[in-house]
Amino acid sequence: MQQRIGKIYSIEGKYTLNIAELDEGWRASKAQAGGGALVDMGYHLIDLLVWYFGTPQTVTGRITRGNREGQQYDVEDTVNMLFDFYLPKSYDEKTIGNFLISRVYPKKQEILTVYGTKGILELQRGQICRYDIGGKETEKLVHQDEWPSALIEQLDHFGEAISAGKHWNLDIFKQHLPQVAVIESAYESDRQSTSCRPEVYVKKALEAVGHKIDTE
Repeated sequence: MQQRIGKIYSIEGKYTLNIAELDEGWRASKAQAGGGALVDMGYHLIDLLVWYFGTPQTVTGRITRGNREGQQYDVEDTVNMLFDFYLPKSYDEKTIGNFLISRVYPKKQEILTVYGTKGILELQRGQICRYDIGGKETEKLVHQDEWPSALIEQLDHFGEAISAGKHWNLDIFKQHLPQVAVIESAYESDRQSTSCRPEVYVKKALEAVGHKIDTE
């Protein structure tokens, strides 16, 4: 990616929907859903963030709820999240980013934009575009076929493992701890009105189940 757009200095993501009835069903209850827009929608963006760029060093989250007049629900409907990646031995030279996640925005948006010193990448559902630093489109890739079903692929993989007599790798949960840690950092950041470090929550989770922590 950096060969095409240079050093990445900013990452922006927006995932917004306009859901009319936020007080209906289990998603309206924190006790049943565990959270609102951040945990229910935001993990899509956070999964992309961790997949492509790794786990941010710090996360700052601010959430708000009750923005549908006349409706009662106790989960957040809008989230702003800031994060950064510090480069070794250079506090000033870092990658910063922000995500906007909401269930009450009038316009549906699903976009991830990566800004570099030589260009820009813009990822939307079904297409990816590259622009030069002046904003001129230089490359575009559009997905034409139907999207594969992740659920079917997961079930097929599970079935193949059983048929082959393989033991299920219970350590697979560790692969997803960074994403969960970023989400928890955003929630805790809002509660404490400060920034939080996802690595702290990853270590706590591993220690709680008795796993050795890789410090390399």
